[in-house]
Amino acid sequence: MSKTTESILALPGESGWEIWTGTPATGFTLKTASAAIFPNDLTDIPGGDLTLLFPVKAFTAVPMRISSDDEALFADLAALHAERLGLRPDPMAGQLTDIFIIEKEPENTAILSVLLKSPSDADITPRSPKEFDLSARVYPLAGDSLAVWKELGRWVFAFSHKGKLAYCQATSISSHSPDEALAREIRLALIQLSLQGIEIRPSKIHVWTSEPDVTGAALTSAFGSFAEIAPRPAP
Repeated sequence: MSKTTESILALPGESGWEIWTGTPATGFTLKTASAAIFPNDLTDIPGGDLTLLFPVKAFTAVPMRISSDDEALFADLAALHAERLGLRPDPMAGQLTDIFIIEKEPENTAILSVLLKSPSDADITPRSPKEFDLSARVYPLAGDSLAVWKELGRWVFAFSHKGKLAYCQATSISSHSPDEALAREIRLALIQLSLQGIEIRPSKIHVWTSEPDVTGAALTSAFGSFAEIAPRPAP
C-alpha cells in the first residue's frame, strides 16, 4: 500500500505564522507556532506538499449577486464589478483573483470574488509552495455564522452562508476582546452584503482565541446571539 503524502500548511496564527502537518483525511496538527510576522521568516518547514494560506489582510473580498447561473460569465462579471469599485489587480503579478460560489439558483448566483494584493518576497515562504489558498477558507462554519479571531495580532471576521464562506475582512483592531468598534465594522459589512442581495443573519457567533479571559459581550450585545468563546479550530 502506498504511503499517503503528508501535507504542510503555512497558516497565519494569533501572533505569528504557524506550521500545521497532516492530511485532509486524518486532520491537521500544529507543529510549530512561531513569532514570525512574515512567512518568509519561517524556518525548518518539513518536507511534503506545502500550501501557503494567505492572511485575510492580504486580499480584498468582494461579494456580489449575478443574474445568471452560467459560470463561464462569472470571471468577467466579477472583474467588471471590481473595476467599478476601483480594484484592479496587477496584470504582471500572475493570478491574483479567484471566485467562489456562495449560493446558486436558476438565473441567480451569489459569488465571492477575491483579489489578492501583489505579494512581496516577504509574503512567500522560503520553500516555494505547491498550492495557495485563503486562511478564512480552512475553518469549518455551519449554516449562517459569524466567526471572529486574531491573525497576526489583529481581529478578523468572516461570515458563512449555508456553510460556505460569504465574506471576510481584516481590521486594524487589536483590543484584548472584541469591542464595540469591531461590532460596528461587522454590522457595516452585513449592510454591504445586504446591498449586494446577500442576506445573512448569523445564528451562531464564534470567538476563537487561546486567551482564557477574552469575552464576547460586545458581540452578544450588538447581534443578540450569544458569542461562544473557544479555541480556534484546526484547519
